[in-house]
Amino acid sequence: VKGDAKSVMRKVEHRLPHGSAFAVAYDDRQEQWTGTLTVPGAGEFKASSGGVFNLLARLDQAYLATLAPTEPK
Repeated sequence: VKGDAKSVMRKVEHRLPHGSAFAVAYDDRQEQWTGTLTVPGAGEFKASSGGVFNLLARLDQAYLATLAPTEPK
């Protein structure tokens, strides 16, 4: 994903369901973030990354991959 956070946010066309939760932790030995996204009714998604923004994006993409395709607006 390229661009600053504001431009990325403008491109978002979906929202996580109510009650979704992220949990992240940093491991200084591995210099990496690990995290979990829990989505009610859809399950738990896990990922790791060197940066927290990329970690959250990976978790979101893992959830989005489980959704049925939608028609473009």
